[in-house]
Amino acid sequence: MSLHPINMIHGSEPNRSATKRIGLSISYCTPGIERAPAPMVRARGRDNYDHPEVLREPPAANREARLDNRAALTR
Repeated sequence: MSLHPINMIHGSEPNRSATKRIGLSISYCTPGIERAPAPMVRARGRDNYDHPEVLREPPAANREARLDNRAALTR
């Protein structure tokens, strides 16, 4: 497992194992952010700043996105 800032340039050796390499990206920001680059889901607490793009829960993946993801995982 590797943990590092999302903007850091990084790399690794080729995956020679029989298992797939999977990546996950999570970005956190403070509630005082003036404008978010994308809709956000609150991790905890409350929105005292009345952000218009705070979602109650992550959006459900649509069928096309699930198929694209499945195709990428089977390559």
